[in-house]
Amino acid sequence: AILRRARKALDKAGSRGEADDFHDLRKAAKTHSMHLSLLGRLWPTPIKSRRKAVDSLGERLGDLHDVFVMRTLLDADGEPLGPPEDTRLLAKLLKRSEKSLRKSCLADATELFGDSPKRSTRKLARKARDDLAGAPDDLAAAAG
Repeated sequence: AILRRARKALDKAGSRGEADDFHDLRKAAKTHSMHLSLLGRLWPTPIKSRRKAVDSLGERLGDLHDVFVMRTLLDADGEPLGPPEDTRLLAKLLKRSEKSLRKSCLADATELFGDSPKRSTRKLARKARDDLAGAPDDLAAAAG
């Protein structure tokens, strides 16, 4: 169910791209990371690299959220961060950061959640099976 939710959030973030869509994606990534940490106790080797990738995505989605918040503050009534002539450079930097973070988050989320949930689960199960069978690392990597 969580992989399905992540996939749905990814699709929305890719098509609509609202701050809320990326926030939903971040929540799904965090939940998936918690599940992986439990699985990691059973199968540390196959789970570790996926968990690292999911956590890294979560951090960057957090950075993107911060950028959204700052941009909202810049545009807010009453100019809490100062008048536009004083915040022009900040606005430009935030816009650039948002663009690059959106791009990298979507690319990495597609890598992690782009498969159908069934296929992702099968892939993880296969890696766990290879690990349990004591398959050499390079063989397990080739299979995954």
